[in-house]
Amino acid sequence: MARQGQMFGMRMIRWMIAATVGLLALGMFELNPQAGSASASGTPVVHSAFTLSLTSQGKTLHTTGPGLTGTYGWNDLTGPTTINGQASSVEWLASVQYVNGSGPCWGFWTLTTPTGVLSMQVQGHGSYSPSTSITTFTGTLSIIGGTGVYANAQGRATMTGNRTTALGGQVNLTINMWLHGVGA
Repeated sequence: MARQGQMFGMRMIRWMIAATVGLLALGMFELNPQAGSASASGTPVVHSAFTLSLTSQGKTLHTTGPGLTGTYGWNDLTGPTTINGQASSVEWLASVQYVNGSGPCWGFWTLTTPTGVLSMQVQGHGSYSPSTSITTFTGTLSIIGGTGVYANAQGRATMTGNRTTALGGQVNLTINMWLHGVGA
């Protein structure tokens, strides 16, 4: 089972690299856009950074493998945040496939603001430290659609954060977004 988990992880990494190269080739995002600079399409790049704490509204998790060291399933995480002074909320429909608490996490984000909704796909990784009992997260978010001011948005986001409780517990994240086409 551990080998299957490693193979899945490698396939996920290869898929993420291929998807990133494809999006770069299409000009859908830049590697290091600067706020205020122009995107490939000529629209200004807007940078937003925010923090949030997400709590579980429901989950289904299963254990598997030798010694039940594998965990897979989903979690519906939600939480409030503030973006550019506007009260907003996030829902993360997260899926995981962990071995000994570490592995890929992915899913879909819905960011709801007073001026529109931004929908994103998440590809990330959780790394559990047995010595601290903390899981750290890193990942990327790519835009799949939007409404209101985000109807024509393009760009990307990164996430970093942690969870200091059991799987399914509160997740604390910092998000950096680089968007263009907002309000266009």
